[in-house]
Amino acid sequence: MDQDAMSAAIEDCGYHAAIASEEPDGRLARELVPARRLDGDLVEITGSPALVMGCAAGDVLRVEESGRFEVVRRGPNVCVQAFREPAFSGDDVERLAEGLRDLGGVVEAPPHRRFLVATVPSAAGRSSIDARVHHWAATVSGVYWQYAAAEHLPVKEERPGADASEASSQLDLFS
Repeated sequence: MDQDAMSAAIEDCGYHAAIASEEPDGRLARELVPARRLDGDLVEITGSPALVMGCAAGDVLRVEESGRFEVVRRGPNVCVQAFREPAFSGDDVERLAEGLRDLGGVVEAPPHRRFLVATVPSAAGRSSIDARVHHWAATVSGVYWQYAAAEHLPVKEERPGADASEASSQLDLFS
């Protein structure tokens, strides 16, 4: 897409920040995410990315021209990305949304449904999020999922009513 068309698309949809993260092979994954301008060169992203790693909705970023960014302040959410070929069914999307709803999670997918993005409050805790997503993923063949931003989740968590070995084993599922 040429620069004028991209600028027009951004204006039509409100403000979006162009962000990028480096893939293991050195290529940059680039994405436009909904955002809100803050003072100076800062933006708060208001939607979690589907492809870019390292941030989630609510994070405040300083974005370079290349799209690379620095997280200046972590927001209250984590981002879970899921991928599948062939595409997810509508039922797959709804079951994940249902599983994360009582944690305050929201699941989004484009019309082609080749990927899903879940934004979940980090206060839900990693073991709760892991358990829900792992349970869902076990029912969907060929799914790959990952945290795009989980650095601020507690590494070790004990829930009321869960013994330490149960909480620890749940943490290790996808660490």
